[in-house]
Amino acid sequence: MIMKATALFVSVMIASFGIAATGVLDSAAESPGKKSASISTKKRGKALSLYLNSIISMRRGDYDRGIELMRDAADIDRKSQQLQLRLLAVYYRDGDYKNAATMALRALEEQPTSVTLHIWLGRIYSQLDRVDDAVEMFRQAISLDPGSTVAYEALAEIEEESNDLVGAVRVYESMLEQTPDS
Repeated sequence: MIMKATALFVSVMIASFGIAATGVLDSAAESPGKKSASISTKKRGKALSLYLNSIISMRRGDYDRGIELMRDAADIDRKSQQLQLRLLAVYYRDGDYKNAATMALRALEEQPTSVTLHIWLGRIYSQLDRVDDAVEMFRQAISLDPGSTVAYEALAEIEEESNDLVGAVRVYESMLEQTPDS
């Protein structure tokens, strides 16, 4: 009953005020009257309804159903960066690194210069013991933002875990050159 009420509420909000009124999937919102190649308002409304119902399911303790609904929403609205990141975080928290990597790669398709996504994917690859891929993601994050101490620290950490202490020292030296105030 509540899920149907949520879907009705979302539909009314979208019909009355547009998708931006909900504040959840606004990254993919369109201007009224503007034609675009993105998904239709009806599909976006369905994605939003699924997302909200996923949150309700998780809060009620039906975590698996919540993940399923969130995945369905992400499949409908593949351009919603916010939705992809939320599902990525859920998978990562649950230790489902394969699905977290899939979501990170999907999000990177839409935002290839995101330092945050490169760091996320590096951490995921590290968990999957794909050390070379993790190093590459951290290096890409650093090339995108030479001031990212998070990327340097993640790269140094993986060098240390690989027992490459010389490599770790080089990373820290580079970080200090690029970010002298850190």
